[in-house]
Amino acid sequence: MAQGPRACPFCGGTSAKMTQEHLWPQWLPAKFPTGTIFKVMSGRRQEWPGSKLREVRVEPEKTWQSSKAVPLTTGVRECCNSTWMSQLETAAQSVILGMFDGADKRMKPAGQNVIASWAQLKFMVADLMFQSVPGGFFSQAEREAFRQRQMPEDTHILAAYTTEEGEFGRVDGRQLRIPILPGNAVAAGYISTMQVGPLVLSGHWLRLPSDTPPELILRGAPWHEPTVQVWPPSPRALTWPPTFVLGQAGLKAFPSRLRGAVLMTRELIPAGVTVLGDSRAEPPNTGSQ
Repeated sequence: MAQGPRACPFCGGTSAKMTQEHLWPQWLPAKFPTGTIFKVMSGRRQEWPGSKLREVRVEPEKTWQSSKAVPLTTGVRECCNSTWMSQLETAAQSVILGMFDGADKRMKPAGQNVIASWAQLKFMVADLMFQSVPGGFFSQAEREAFRQRQMPEDTHILAAYTTEEGEFGRVDGRQLRIPILPGNAVAAGYISTMQVGPLVLSGHWLRLPSDTPPELILRGAPWHEPTVQVWPPSPRALTWPPTFVLGQAGLKAFPSRLRGAVLMTRELIPAGVTVLGDSRAEPPNTGSQ
């Protein structure tokens, strides 16, 4: 039986020509030496069996590697690729490249929004390509809403800086299951991390059960010192780069930063216990300062 026209994952339309949306834009390769390796890993998830968190690898784990700058694409309608996607790439280019030199600068709310929007597009494209979560984590409705500049619910995007030379274009996507205390409920989630030269971007998203108590706090390892939160954006200008940069240990730990995290009401958190994003928390051992 012949299949119908393929629907665009960002608008749902089938009537226009389908084109290839690149995960990495053409303007990035000029910033990096020839022969840079582009590597993507997917297929890992975290599960919570009983009271002990363990990481489970989904078999087979997929790995892509190429020396070409833009080998990774997914199909979208030309009317999406040549309009709002192209406009977002143009708006992001100077902002993203301006973060590479590590020089002190102020990141205004408009800049935070551009960085977060560009990162969200890349997270969604990577989700479509590599299916770390079977079928993709983001829904068609969420992608179509993003086309209208609406971020998925409960989106958190962090930016970090590293002076370590590593693989450019590395993407790591993981499924999450985070327990909600008190009780036995679990929040499904997804965390995706990408390294673009010295810039490291990571987003996480949670899907809470309908009967979840309001104003839950995510408790886990602190990451506020080596990161800048670009979404939700701050109403004030933020300092870039962060106080701490990511060394080798930090780069390795960053994609797993929610391992062992739990959601709970603030009343359950004892005084002095670390809370994600809490300004009282000490910075983690990121390997460099």
